[in-house]
Amino acid sequence: MSIIISPNMVLGGVPTNPLDTPFIGQHSLVAINNGVPTSADAAHPISNLANQQTFNYWQATSAVQQELVYTLNSVDPIDYVGIAGHNLGSAQCPVSVYGYTEFVGSSLQPDWQLLCPDAMLGDDKPAVFRFSPQGLVGIKLRIGAGLAVPRVAVMHIGKLLVFERGIHATDMVPMPFATEFTSEQGLSHTGQYLGEIISGRTQRSSIGFRHLRNQWVRESLVPFLAQRRAFFLAWAPQYAPTDLAFCWHRGTPKPAFDWTVATWSVEFALEGFAL
Repeated sequence: MSIIISPNMVLGGVPTNPLDTPFIGQHSLVAINNGVPTSADAAHPISNLANQQTFNYWQATSAVQQELVYTLNSVDPIDYVGIAGHNLGSAQCPVSVYGYTEFVGSSLQPDWQLLCPDAMLGDDKPAVFRFSPQGLVGIKLRIGAGLAVPRVAVMHIGKLLVFERGIHATDMVPMPFATEFTSEQGLSHTGQYLGEIISGRTQRSSIGFRHLRNQWVRESLVPFLAQRRAFFLAWAPQYAPTDLAFCWHRGTPKPAFDWTVATWSVEFALEGFAL
């Protein structure tokens, strides 16, 4: 399972079918200096989670329970935690998300509230934990004890960009099915097949949206396009939760305005990984 939805999620004030409306998770409050782990290998500090490089990662020093705690002091609401490049599924680590808005007791300890209960991811694909939008002082990802030392390469904490409506194209290839190989095939001088050498693999696809309102495009879509950061993408969160991908743009998307219906359209050419 790649999208974990809080059982207490409040759906008021969002689109008619919010759980199956495409979303993008690009916005993130994770920084190099606002996270504290239970433990971290000297060569793999928690600051690695703040960049978009999937080959750099945080890694604990043992397979016992770990917590990644972030101080946010966020006035604006946040509603998701995303992780990619991890081993939490194969390591069989239960994962949960907590947040707090105030301190309690004479020692002023954070009053942690459960946002998403323990979930077994089942695989090492990108994962998003989604909960009701809320301002939070801090948030933590709790990783239960597992079969291997846990690691995570990318972590986002922020506000999802939820689209106004579903995708336009009926023949869109979801990222998990959009694998492209770089390979060389060998043939003998008599034309006999000698095999194939695979030197690379990626996922490439495209996704299109139509009939987007002018206000939404200017207030929500344009700021997203200006960031040029990698992001989590779910094309049908409820219908196909395992199709979640961590991806980036190939080229530069350019919204186009249609005068006949007074709405906008946009196409994304994407590359990333979803396996």
